[in-house]
Amino acid sequence: MATIKDIARKAGVSVATVSHVIHNTRRAHEDKRRRVLEAIRNSTAFRTPRRGDCASGKATQSS
Repeated sequence: MATIKDIARKAGVSVATVSHVIHNTRRAHEDKRRRVLEAIRNSTAFRTPRRGDCASGKATQSS
C-alpha cells in the first residue's frame, strides 16, 4: 500500500502538497496537482487515514 510519502516521492512534491491536493485545502499549481493525481492513479493502492486516526494512534502503515 502506497503511503503519502510514496506518492510525494513519485510526484516530486512535498508531503504537504499531496495532503492539500487530496483534501483540497489549499490551491496547488496545476502541474503539481496533475503529478500528484497521476501518482495516486498509478499506485497499486492508496488510503488516507480517517481524521483522528493519527491523533488516536489507530493509523497503521503497512509495508
